[in-house]
Amino acid sequence: MRGKSVFLFAVLSTTALSQSAPEPYSVKADKLGETITEWKANNPRLNHCQNSTINDKVGAALDPDVVYCLPRASGDEPDLTYATAPLVSEVAWFYRGTLYKLELPLRSTARLALVMAALGEKFGTATEKETTPLQNGFGAKFVQERWTWKNGVSTLQVVYSDAADSCPAITFTLDAPNKEVTDRWEQTEGSKARSDM
Repeated sequence: MRGKSVFLFAVLSTTALSQSAPEPYSVKADKLGETITEWKANNPRLNHCQNSTINDKVGAALDPDVVYCLPRASGDEPDLTYATAPLVSEVAWFYRGTLYKLELPLRSTARLALVMAALGEKFGTATEKETTPLQNGFGAKFVQERWTWKNGVSTLQVVYSDAADSCPAITFTLDAPNKEVTDRWEQTEGSKARSDM
């Protein structure tokens, strides 16, 4: 009887472990949810941090709880890459000292197929795919693709288009703080609009 109890305990323990909360997505040595101190230790050359905007929109409101860090301008440092694809930059966003968003814009679509294959290997099949036909002001038509992976606590999105000189964007977000920052920004923008009436 004791052998059956040990077996039952092992089965229940394994089931409980497999049902535990998912881990936030990680990027190289960093994991969404880590502190700004941990992130700076892993990224010593990406430590130009400021809190001049709540998002990347020109003239956006300030939020003392939002800080973003990006590479310092330097010609002697190696290029930034993700899955061997060259990046334009890497921007890490922190809310109350916690990493909640990483933005990785690729320089071009040249290595996008390799990046997508690597993402599939690491994160599995995308949970959503959205195709949107677009047209610019000159009448040129193109297609925008949005691939999304979700694991219950974090989201990964890849957005790109077939437009000339398109720079695909890879964004990792920690869902709860990202929603909170977005809500705060929308409230601030809403109150600015009402005060200008």
